[in-house]
Amino acid sequence: RQKNGLGVTWTVFTEELQLHYSSSVSDNYFSQLAKLRKTGSVKDYVHQFQNLSLRVENIPEENLNDLFLGGLKDHIEHEVRMFNPIKLSDSIIMARHAEEKILC
Repeated sequence: RQKNGLGVTWTVFTEELQLHYSSSVSDNYFSQLAKLRKTGSVKDYVHQFQNLSLRVENIPEENLNDLFLGGLKDHIEHEVRMFNPIKLSDSIIMARHAEEKILC
């Protein structure tokens, strides 16, 4: 399909647009990720964090883990950091367990 008689398909146009702005879009997602804080359940926070982190490129797992931990409520963050998790997946599991202990 042509757009405005320019001979460019909509698909090509949107792909070029994404390529042109991809770094600024990725930066925006990183900014959102860095500002993300747990306000509801750990499950909800994990979901939001993972959705944003999938949109940000080239962040080492250690940095993602630090961002994740920094967005937790203080008491959960401290409990998780006591175990010095290196992997994000370990931090997620520990945060869920910490929240369960509080709720029980």
